[in-house]
Amino acid sequence: MKIGFFNKRLLGNFLKWASAISVVFTTVLAFFDLCPKVKLIVFGCFLGTLLLIYVILLIMANVMTRLKLKINNSIVNIRFDDIFNQPESDLKVIAFNEYFDTKVDDVIISKNTLNGKYLLQLEQPIEELDELIANSTYMQDRIAGKNSKRKAGKIVRYKLGTIYKNKDYLLVALTHFDENNRAQLTLQQYSDCLINMWNEIDNLYNGQTVTLPLLGSGITRFKDCRDITDQELLEIILWTYRISKVKFTYPSCLNIVLDERKKDKLNLYKLKGE
Repeated sequence: MKIGFFNKRLLGNFLKWASAISVVFTTVLAFFDLCPKVKLIVFGCFLGTLLLIYVILLIMANVMTRLKLKINNSIVNIRFDDIFNQPESDLKVIAFNEYFDTKVDDVIISKNTLNGKYLLQLEQPIEELDELIANSTYMQDRIAGKNSKRKAGKIVRYKLGTIYKNKDYLLVALTHFDENNRAQLTLQQYSDCLINMWNEIDNLYNGQTVTLPLLGSGITRFKDCRDITDQELLEIILWTYRISKVKFTYPSCLNIVLDERKKDKLNLYKLKGE
């Protein structure tokens, strides 16, 4: 079980229920003159009710598949879903590398990543997307440098967190690429990238709901932390969103969609009260 029987958050939630039920049972005992045998039965029912409620809360905590939080006076929905299954009116975030490479060849970009899947299902020609990014004044202001020694892929690097808006998708430069085309970051770079990304989203979202996946999960290598978990990545995303002070005005909101295959690795109950 993801949530243990004596989880502190679970116990705190249970105590709220226990207090309310105690008031009911105390009221019954105060207004009715019951014989000792009946009082014993009532007490047994009281304990049984508490145990049943605790078990129900424990089960609900372990099978939780969605969560609604309020951060910066904005609604943040976390659920297990597919990023490509969202309404066209939403802006969907897709992670790219710092070069905004578009070649899906299982060397530079794997076809099994969200980045690869997005490019493979793209209706516009890839060459058109490349030209739009290269010729965008908005993007030119965010160039970090050039890598002329790069043997494959593009050579223009952009600052991490830079976003190019392509119709209803927000393409974000999330990772550095090494000489072997492996995505890599430090945790500090990851956090800084997310903060920059939130600032870019604040300029681009235009009152629309924004949906993003668990950024950094999968093939991204964290140079200073070998065993970072998906749970920790999710918590960092929420933390950077909170300190960014970005606000999504109702009815727009922020959605974080998680891979269905990672239900056993992600503990949404732990995030309650964030």
